[in-house]
Amino acid sequence: MRPELLIRMRYQDGGYLSPGTLLPAAERYQLMSDIDRCVIRNAVNSRRNGQKPGRELHVSINLSGQSIGAAGLLAYVIQKLASVGACASQVCFEATETVAVNNPSLAISFIETIKRLGCKSSFDDCGAGISSFGHLKGCRCIM
Repeated sequence: MRPELLIRMRYQDGGYLSPGTLLPAAERYQLMSDIDRCVIRNAVNSRRNGQKPGRELHVSINLSGQSIGAAGLLAYVIQKLASVGACASQVCFEATETVAVNNPSLAISFIETIKRLGCKSSFDDCGAGISSFGHLKGCRCIM
């Protein structure tokens, strides 16, 4: 089982805004790339800080569609992995299948680049909708 890092926005009174409220607002105002970069930084740092001798610590990072298409994201990933000496094979980037369906060439390019770095990739909630399987017909497996 991989550790899960969850994002929460804290109110000044100490309460939290749920991801179900935070993330749609962040998408609307084009803030997801900033949030995803923060998550990447914290996930890679936690992987390094949580490493114990003889035990590999793997992390999965969910990315928004906005981030996958954002300029500089891959360069940022490369820089973060190198800065902490993280083993790329212990990092998995997850995207929703909606990203692949809406922009297959972008998804393929992103996944192929991630794979060249040595990272893993997956689709989050793939097949959750009954019509989802129709989109997979004729697709080449790149994961």
